[in-house]
Amino acid sequence: MPPTDLTDTLCAETIAELLGDSTYTERLLIHDTLPSTNDTAKALARIGVAHGTVVMANHQTAGRGRRSERSFFSPSGGIYLSLILQAERVKLSTLGLLTAFSALTLCQLLEERYAKQPSIKWVNDIFLDNKKISGVLTETVSDPKTQTIDWLVLGIGINFDTPACEFPPELQAVAGSVFPHGKPATANRNQLVAELIWRLLHMIEHADEPLLLAGYRERLLFLGQTIMVHQVNQPSYEARAIDIDNQAGLIVERADGTRTTLSHGEISIRPIA
Repeated sequence: MPPTDLTDTLCAETIAELLGDSTYTERLLIHDTLPSTNDTAKALARIGVAHGTVVMANHQTAGRGRRSERSFFSPSGGIYLSLILQAERVKLSTLGLLTAFSALTLCQLLEERYAKQPSIKWVNDIFLDNKKISGVLTETVSDPKTQTIDWLVLGIGINFDTPACEFPPELQAVAGSVFPHGKPATANRNQLVAELIWRLLHMIEHADEPLLLAGYRERLLFLGQTIMVHQVNQPSYEARAIDIDNQAGLIVERADGTRTTLSHGEISIRPIA
């Protein structure tokens, strides 16, 4: 049975109880403040930890997006976690599919638990009511001798109930929260974290790639629309978002009919300053 005294203060014992495994507290590492949960998780993976170890923080001072120059605003009250996975236990064939799987899993959780209708902006941003509420960052940890990927770090940042007025002025038009007007009594951070961890760990070893791609495609923003494509050290260009391929790459078509499949980069419906 779930605990009856749920609060929004992240608590390893409460999350473990919700997971139905009291021993899981050893794999739930909660910090008040970290520069980046992904950076801490990667450092732990290099020295060896248990599969499914989770690094969490109430606040990040240097949260990151997929592009290294992009920060993820991480105020107190959000959910910032990084899940450490043994690479051999993840059956998805590419890192792009792991990102897509994670984004889809969070969307499905918000739909089923809270009756929300989130969307995904390729490749790793979750939107609700036209505002970004979450970002996913997947990274690898390789053996320095063999250069084989031993660990995967899956980072997820979620704006849980941050009101619009608490975002910096430059973000207020584009950043949102799962519960921007206050959370209902039935929702709290411990519960969301526990269910997200459970879904990720139990589904990731048996993910059906075609089913995953269908669910991901169904929630994608901008398919069929004209977008701007932004890639590091390259000029931005206009194209039409056509579809995704079987590795969650975005197929785009330029004005001259040339098609390209993107495995990285960023898209928008307007230029990025």
